[in-house]
Amino acid sequence: GADKWGGSVPDNFASFEFTETDAGAIWRRNASGSVNPIRWILPLARLLLGTDGTEHTVRSSTFDEALTPSNNGLRPISTRGVANIEPAVIDTFGLYVDRTRRRLMAMSYDVDLQDYRPRSLFRLHRRLGKPGLSQMDVARNPDTRVFIVRDDGQLVVLLMNSEEDVQA
Repeated sequence: GADKWGGSVPDNFASFEFTETDAGAIWRRNASGSVNPIRWILPLARLLLGTDGTEHTVRSSTFDEALTPSNNGLRPISTRGVANIEPAVIDTFGLYVDRTRRRLMAMSYDVDLQDYRPRSLFRLHRRLGKPGLSQMDVARNPDTRVFIVRDDGQLVVLLMNSEEDVQA
């Protein structure tokens, strides 16, 4: 809540007891310069935190190392900000609505950056997000479909096939 986030004690998901060792829970502030309430956490290859003003990756000191109280760090990857709408994970990328509530964003890993990068899925059809987006959910069968409810009651359906790099 607020601008704090935490993780449980390893192998004890109900315990958030803080200790001085790496066997304890993780408790941090996002420390992005201003108070940015955390709206969601996405579990991808790295944890992603979405706040009102920024998107962050949570990293350990080396790739694929477990996060502990002494080796976790936040890195801002975008200053777009996110809406308070539940995000979704599709295979190796995440979907979320940006702070304006008019753009559906995909957060995927960029090999050149060695981190995640957001991109708008409405970049070719900007009117799809008006007057605003209010809910989102994903169905995976018979194919991947993202259902997005707009503020005017209209439903936008995005068909996706990541193997063919197709979005319609």
